[in-house]
Formats: sequence, structure tokens, C-alpha cells
Amino acid sequence: MAVITMTSVPNVAMHDKKSSTTTVVVQEVGSDHDDDASPHPDTDYKLNRDGRESLRLTAQHYCLVARQGFLLHPTLAESIRNISQPRIADVATGNGVWAAEVAREYPHASVLGLDVSDAQYSPKWTWGRNSGFDLYDLLQDVPAHLQGQFDVVHVRLILAAGPNVDKNIFIDRFRKLLRPDGWLQWDDLCYPNVHLVQMPTDGVVKTSSARDYPIMHLLNKYLSQEERISWIDHFQPTIQQAGGFDSIIHSVAPVRPELLTMETELTIAVFSDLANILILNSRITSPQEVSDLRRAVVRMCNDRNEGLLFTYNWHTGIARRSFA
Repeated sequence: MAVITMTSVPNVAMHDKKSSTTTVVVQEVGSDHDDDASPHPDTDYKLNRDGRESLRLTAQHYCLVARQGFLLHPTLAESIRNISQPRIADVATGNGVWAAEVAREYPHASVLGLDVSDAQYSPKWTWGRNSGFDLYDLLQDVPAHLQGQFDVVHVRLILAAGPNVDKNIFIDRFRKLLRPDGWLQWDDLCYPNVHLVQMPTDGVVKTSSARDYPIMHLLNKYLSQEERISWIDHFQPTIQQAGGFDSIIHSVAPVRPELLTMETELTIAVFSDLANILILNSRITSPQEVSDLRRAVVRMCNDRNEGLLFTYNWHTGIARRSFA
């Protein structure tokens, strides 16, 4: 089965405005690729868990932290300053890069990364003295030994790639993990709110919605995710309505022009993987639909080579578990 992969290569023309080009490669997927191409069948995670994906997660981590300007929201950092050994949980930790960075930045804290799979965890001997990793499936209720144990619960990027679960189930799980007066930090984006970036003419970056851009239109159609994840735009009233939290704050990180190229490459990588997985997992089977999806991926890469850039609304929401 043919899938589409992208490779970024340096542009050797010194005065060319593009620093790299995205090459489209059509690759036959056979037995040598099946293990890496598909998500683990025992979970609802929509992306891969191979080495290439772990590399993308690490690059994405540093891009997102640079965009938002912190690992822990300043309010949360202040809240744990005077706690002798605060406990921090990173839920859906992936390859654990956020947990490892927080453990290093806050050496007085105890940091636990949790995920449904340990496939991307580093070997145990590499873990920091104040960090660890374990298994936890968000689709299951919080185990008794984890309930009410954490001063901070962090979660990032579970909406677009995570399971199709009602948001209130997630919110309830995070509340149960927290101690009374503990804080939730939720960092996420809504892929329907991806934007096309126009070259500024007056020093101001201008964006327009990518909702009708071919790859966006098709992914929204086949994944049916817009209604499920667009609530992040309304974080404060959503968390308030769910109950059990107070001191709710929601912000969207400003666009940083120097990060746009990296954001674009990461967006292309994720969208290409999602398109391939839809095909490999037979989520779409019509030859015309498969062809349309492949053409949309090729167009996205070609447009990027012509200077098109993508960005997205990067949300951070925090909320404190109330005593009630």
C-alpha cells in the first residue's frame, strides 16, 4: 500500500528565501513498515509510537515551550515553591520529555509521568533521581493509589490525537488525581483552529482560517473531531460547568514569527501521519477518497515549498481543585 512521507532537505541556494524544501516520497508499505506505520492496536491513540514519532514529540516539546514561555505556568510554579516535596503528574506523558524537563527545573519536586503505553519511555536507569514513569489509561478510572496524590497535574495535546472521549470524563479524572487545592495545567490546541500565515506587509503577522484548506477539511471530515475538541476555545466556562475547580485562567500564546517554520514542519508531519493512518487502518476505503487525501498531503507540501506557513491557537488553561 502506498503512503506519503515527507523529508525536509536544506536548500543550497544561498540567496533563496526558502531555507528548506519538503520532498514528497511515495512509499510502499509492506511487512518491513507495518509495525512502525500504525498506532498500537490496544489504544485509541491516533499517532505512532516509533522512534521517528518520539523525535517529533521532542522537537514539538521545545517549540511549544518556546511559544508559551514556560514549562509550569507561573501561578503553579509559585504554588509549589514552599511545598517541601510537591508531587507533579504528567498525564499522557508520551516520551516523557516534559516530565524530565520539569524534574530538572524543580529538583525539590517528585515528578511522575503516566501514559497508557511505555513504548516511548527511556530506560529506567536514565531517569532522574526525582522522576519516574508508570502506566495509566485515561479511559479507566483513576486507581486508588493515585487518587488525591498530586499538587500539580499537567496534560498536553490529548485532544486531537487522543481517544474519542467526552471532555467531562477527562476533567473528572484530572480532578481525582489532584489533592485539594492542587492545580491542573492543560496545554492543548484545536486542529480546526489551524491558521494559514500571510507574509506581513506592515510588521504585523496576519493569519486566516485553514478550515477550508484541503487537508484540514478532509481530516475534520474523517476524524469528526471539530465538535469534540473545539471546546478548548472556551476552557474557563467548560471547567467551571464541570465543577470541582476554581481560580480558572485561560490564555492563548501569541504567534512568534521565529517559530513559524518549525510549527509548519511539525504540522505537516502530524497531518501526513494522520492521513496515512486513516488509509492504513481502512478508516477510508473509497479509491476516490484515498486519492483526494493523498493529493491534499502533496498540495500541503508543495504549498509549504512555495512559502506557505501554518500556525495554531496554543491554549493554556489552569484551574485549582476546590476543597468541596
